[in-house]
Amino acid sequence: MIITLYFILLSTLLFTIIIFLLFVYLLSKKLYINHRSRKSKRFYSRVYPVISLYVTGDNNSLRLTMSSVKWKRDIVKQIVLDIVDVINSDEELKRLNEVANYIGIIDEIDTMLQDKRWWIVAGGILKAGRMQQKKFIPIIKECMYADKFDLVHLSAKALCQMGESTHVVDYLIKNEQHLSKKVIVNLGDMLSHKTTDDKQVKCIVENFNNVSPKLQSLFIEVLGKRKVASQLPLITSLLNDENKELRLKALRSIGNIGITLVDESVFKLLSSDDWQERVLAIFVIRNCKLERAIPILVEESLQDMNWWVRVRSAQALASFGELGHKKLEWASQFHEDAYARDIAKKTLQEISMIPG
Repeated sequence: MIITLYFILLSTLLFTIIIFLLFVYLLSKKLYINHRSRKSKRFYSRVYPVISLYVTGDNNSLRLTMSSVKWKRDIVKQIVLDIVDVINSDEELKRLNEVANYIGIIDEIDTMLQDKRWWIVAGGILKAGRMQQKKFIPIIKECMYADKFDLVHLSAKALCQMGESTHVVDYLIKNEQHLSKKVIVNLGDMLSHKTTDDKQVKCIVENFNNVSPKLQSLFIEVLGKRKVASQLPLITSLLNDENKELRLKALRSIGNIGITLVDESVFKLLSSDDWQERVLAIFVIRNCKLERAIPILVEESLQDMNWWVRVRSAQALASFGELGHKKLEWASQFHEDAYARDIAKKTLQEISMIPG
C-alpha cells in the first residue's frame, strides 16, 4: 500500500516536472522566435533602403548587405526578390542582379534548376523568371516539356517575363495536338498578360495561316487582349470567316482594341442569325464609340428576341452619354415593342442609381 502511494506521488512529481519543462521550453522558444522576428524586421528596415538606393543609382555602398550570417543573407535575398517586382528599368534590373549575384541568389537558382525534384526546379524557374536571368532560358525551355503542369506553367511564365514569349508560341504550335485544353488556355493567358514582347506578335502573324482554327482563335484573343492595333487588318478579315469561333474571337478582339477599320462589317453582324455575334457586335459598337449604330440599336437590337442582346443594346446606348440617354427615354415611353420599353426603363433606373 505504502509502495503504491510512493509510486503515485513519484509519478505525479515526474509528470509535473515534465509539464513544467515543456512549458519552459515552449515559452523560451516563443520568446526566441519573437526576438528573432523583431531583429529580422529591424535588419530588413535598415537594409531595404540601402539596396533600393543602390539599384536606383543614388548610392553605391552595399556595406550592410555584406554579412556571412545566414539569417541576414536570407533577409537580403528576400529584399532582392521584393524589389525586383517594382523595378522600372533595365539598368535598375542590372544593378539588382549584381546584388543577387553577390548574395548568392544566382548560384542558388542554378542549383535549384539542376535538382531532380520537380518542386525544387519549379522554385528555381520562378526565381529565374522574376530576376529575368536569361542565361537559364535553355534549361527553362526544356522544362516546358515536363509532365508536371506546374513546371509547364512556370516555365511559360518565366519566358514571358524575360521577353522570350516566342518560345511559348513555338511550343504551342509544335505541340498543340498533345496539349490539354487547360494547358492551351493557360499558355494563352500567359501570352496575353505576362509579356510586352513585340517579337511574339511577329511570330504569331508569321505562323497564323499554318495553325489550326483552335490556335488561330487563341492567337486572335491574345492580339486583342494586348491591344495590338497594327494587326486589325488580320483580325477584321476574320469577321467573314466561315468558322463561328473565329468570328466571335475577332469581334471581341476588335472591341478590346477599341478601333474598327470597317464599321459596316460590324453593323452587318447586328442582324446575324447567331445571338452571340449580335451581342459581340454591340460590344464592339460600345467600346469603339460607333454612334452611327444608335438608330440600329434603338430600332432593332432593343427589341431583339434574345434577352442578352436587348440588355447589351440598352447598356450600349447608355454609354453614349446624353444622346444615348435621350434615346433610352424615348424608347421607354414610345417604343412599339413592350420588351424594348421594359429594358429601356430598367437601364434608365440603373443609371439613376449610379452616383454622379
